[in-house]
Amino acid sequence: PGGEQHIKEFGVSNNTEINGGYQYIEMNGTAEYSVLNDGYQIVQMGGAANQTTLNNGVLQVYGAANDTTIKGGRLIVEKDGGAVFVAIEKGGLLEVKEGGLAIAVDQKAGGAIKTTTRAMEVFGTNRLGQFDIKDGIANNMLLENGGSLRVEENDFAYNTTVDSGGLLEVMDGG
Repeated sequence: PGGEQHIKEFGVSNNTEINGGYQYIEMNGTAEYSVLNDGYQIVQMGGAANQTTLNNGVLQVYGAANDTTIKGGRLIVEKDGGAVFVAIEKGGLLEVKEGGLAIAVDQKAGGAIKTTTRAMEVFGTNRLGQFDIKDGIANNMLLENGGSLRVEENDFAYNTTVDSGGLLEVMDGG
């Protein structure tokens, strides 16, 4: 197990490699060029993680994540959190929870997205073209390798592609 690093208000962490343990990015704190091999990087509300490379482990975002590359592990965007410019490579997973935002997503072959039609907004490109989720409507989602889409009541999904390891879950009334 690793230790903990807390990046406080107006603190900046550069070029940190996380091999276990926790890095907390607090309000007005910033982490630049982190490499996450294992463990957790947690971006709290008002904090930012920029240019993070995720090889394994979990990047959990209540604040902002910019320019994230997911080679493995999981980027989780929580309610009111936002991720901008996300590359999901084979073996990586982007999870966007209800009320979360992920824009300019590049879903590469074998990359996975797990989300719901109650996400605030998700958009980007996959091998089929452009995809998006907004206002309860999902278009052109590609679900594979552990990816899933939950279509909530009164919401819609159009042109969804479910490949190996993908799941489309439609709730009653969806």
